[in-house]
Amino acid sequence: LAARDTVGAVEELGQAVQLAPRDAGYLYDYGVLLLATGRADSAATMLLRSTEAEPYYALPHYPLAVLYERGGFAAEAVQHYEAFLALAPRSMGAALSAVQARLTALKARMPAS
Repeated sequence: LAARDTVGAVEELGQAVQLAPRDAGYLYDYGVLLLATGRADSAATMLLRSTEAEPYYALPHYPLAVLYERGGFAAEAVQHYEAFLALAPRSMGAALSAVQARLTALKARMPAS
């Protein structure tokens, strides 16, 4: 990525995921890269696999929540925003604040159940 070779980066991370299919970090990185290159469906798959590989890993929940929110799946978005807030270390203050604000706004737009 530093060399601006997204094709190479996608290939290398894809290979890393093939070699270590349960590595939550590789799955997360690959998912974020796929998202950045416009492959939202594939990104969601990798991010979900990351959460399955390591249930206490907070990072994949944030982009998953954004993907679900943008796709109109509010309940799923809320689930992942809340998971991120529950799992993320308090040292991620700015990200926690941003997620809390998004979650509050999303819940305000949701119909009462």
